[in-house]
Amino acid sequence: SVASTFPKQNETDVSVLQQIQVNYKEAVFRAGGQVRITNEAGSPVEFAVSELKNFDTTMNLIPLKPLQPNTRYTVVMSSDFVKTKIAPHEPSASDYTFSFTTGDDKLSIHSMDPMNFTENVPVNDPIRLEFNHPIQ
Repeated sequence: SVASTFPKQNETDVSVLQQIQVNYKEAVFRAGGQVRITNEAGSPVEFAVSELKNFDTTMNLIPLKPLQPNTRYTVVMSSDFVKTKIAPHEPSASDYTFSFTTGDDKLSIHSMDPMNFTENVPVNDPIRLEFNHPIQ
């Protein structure tokens, strides 16, 4: 079963370039079921599915184009999309569904170190900026 996702359920201001990560509680294998990603209008999003990683507990859903800004997306994974390696014949309880909303597509600073107006910072300390999406 799913342990967590990134973005999280109902997360907002998600980057339009975000890959969708699904983390499972135990090692799994692809079993042939379906995954759907749709926008708020119900239109499907084309995506690729990564190989399983982290001892077969993590998988990425990779949109083939940037997502639309300020749009709610829903991911639905059918109950037979993956099976656990420990008990492959046990059916999953139900489909797994979660949603998130993208933010605007403007580049902005998400965090900085040192923070603005910090005093007594050594002149040789590096300045770190984290942006809302990757810079290319």
